[in-house]
Amino acid sequence: MTDPRLERWLDAVLATPGLTAIEDPSDAWAMLVEDALRGVEVVRAFDGPIVDVGSGNGSPGLVVAANLPDREVTLLDSNKQFIARLPTSTPSSSSLQAALQGVATGSFNARVLDGQDIYATAVTSPRTGWTVAVAIPQRVIDAPAWRVLIVLLACGTVALVITVLVGLKLAGRLAANYRRAS
Repeated sequence: MTDPRLERWLDAVLATPGLTAIEDPSDAWAMLVEDALRGVEVVRAFDGPIVDVGSGNGSPGLVVAANLPDREVTLLDSNKQFIARLPTSTPSSSSLQAALQGVATGSFNARVLDGQDIYATAVTSPRTGWTVAVAIPQRVIDAPAWRVLIVLLACGTVALVITVLVGLKLAGRLAANYRRAS
């Protein structure tokens, strides 16, 4: 018995350049799904969340998540950057859930469970039905923007003060020349 979600995922992996060098669907099933299924029973013997580090194309993490729906599975890329947490029943903030509700594609602001504000974008795959959201903490974007704004305001203020002082100096000279001429 096969999971139609895994079949759609495998089709998407094969259709996406750079995710695998495997071209034959039956070879891909054997290497990306069946090999991952061998590890499910081993992982099932241990309690707690599961982390798949180096999950470039989603295997084995997605296969494990599909076969252990009661376990939390986190997928990280080879740089240990967060890719996904499954199942979708894993708690997430209400603002993130609301933003993702019924969204096929879009960008939004939300707050994650630890209270951190984020900028996020999400897309739902028409092939698999899975939604992928990518987020970055707002402070990562906002802090440099605020620094630039403050520097620009400071430079503008200095330029304005210099302009006023030069204007006053010139006005004083003109007034002195006017007085001498009259």
